[in-house]
Amino acid sequence: MDQRESVIHVENLEKTYQTGDVSVHALRGINLQIREGEFVAIMGTSGSGKSTLMNLLGCLDTPSAGKYYFCGDDVSKLTRNRLADIRNERIGFVFQGFNLLSRTSAIDNVQLPLLYNKNVTAKERHARAVQLLQRVGLGERIDHKPNQLSGGQQQRVAIARALVNQPKILLADEPTGNLDSRTGLEILAEFQRLNTDEDQTIIMVTHDQKIADCCRRQIVFQDGQVLSDRATPNWRDAAAELKELIEGRAVVLGVGT
Repeated sequence: MDQRESVIHVENLEKTYQTGDVSVHALRGINLQIREGEFVAIMGTSGSGKSTLMNLLGCLDTPSAGKYYFCGDDVSKLTRNRLADIRNERIGFVFQGFNLLSRTSAIDNVQLPLLYNKNVTAKERHARAVQLLQRVGLGERIDHKPNQLSGGQQQRVAIARALVNQPKILLADEPTGNLDSRTGLEILAEFQRLNTDEDQTIIMVTHDQKIADCCRRQIVFQDGQVLSDRATPNWRDAAAELKELIEGRAVVLGVGT
């Protein structure tokens, strides 16, 4: 039995949106547990509930019913200020559209979440940002603005920004969706490195089965419910193949498009 700490635990989670006289049941009684160190792919067609789930897990929205425990805390009982602290300090967000400040350098974009952390000095902010940009291969691009960077480089800046507060989990919403095939593979490899080498817990929404096959676990949503939840049997093989693809020893079509 896995004795690792449960980072996320949801019980009978429901979310209903009211559109005029119509009730839209986005989530219908979800039960789910994610432990530290997992790399989970969330899949499903448009309208299946996966994005709604990510908003709830990221404390960006509140459920209509059910319980959500984040690192053992009942999220429904937390104050607005405490929720803001969790979003900033304990959850890292990586979006499909990068969401970088266009007139701000890479290093200033990465430092941004630390501006709200009173326990981190300006010197430490700078040092952390430099270290993370070096870790994602952008040590020579720290002063570049987004329009001076490729799409893949911008996404690496976004990953560094998401990691700067040393979060408990990373939530990634289609992080390769706006990238070409090769660059998407490189970004996926970066997530794999974070998970395998640094034990970072990652939850990633993706529509691509090839990407999901590189994650340790796959959860498929349909009509607001969990259709399937399984461990990926050969994720290590998929990871090894991914490394070969990036190094140019094989050819792949259609990944990350």
